[in-house]
Amino acid sequence: MARTLDSVGAFAPLRRVAWNDVERLVFVCQGNICRSAYADARARLAGLRSVSFGLSARDGDCANSVALARAAARGVDLSAHRATSASAAPMRAGDLRIAMEPAQIRRLARLATAAPTTLLGLWATPPWPHLEDPYGLSPAYFDTCFDIIDSAVERIARLAPRARAQ
Repeated sequence: MARTLDSVGAFAPLRRVAWNDVERLVFVCQGNICRSAYADARARLAGLRSVSFGLSARDGDCANSVALARAAARGVDLSAHRATSASAAPMRAGDLRIAMEPAQIRRLARLATAAPTTLLGLWATPPWPHLEDPYGLSPAYFDTCFDIIDSAVERIARLAPRARAQ
């Protein structure tokens, strides 16, 4: 469904990112123990300033065990990751919120803090606007999910020069 919506331009506003204004990437998902945790770690490995949080996260939770293992197989260490809730993740000027699902965009719009927002999968090749939560799914789907995240983060790294860590 999300791909169909994307093909008719439903997500066009989320593609309008002022990349030269982006100083930090803020990855957002549900629990901050799979997708956003991996995207944050992957972005840091790419030399980007980033943080992550979950819209329903419990502060301090460790990364999901399957996410931890599948990330490690790719050379991405999630062992030190601890989940952060939306209320514990203050936004600042220059932040770009990057969600995994269209429904999360709607939830982010209801938060008190305003910040530019996009969908991570829009920047993957091919675009994948709805990046399904891998929690509870097979290790093979974690790999697919992480492939999409890798593709999107690599592209964002080229698009957001001011997000490079100093």
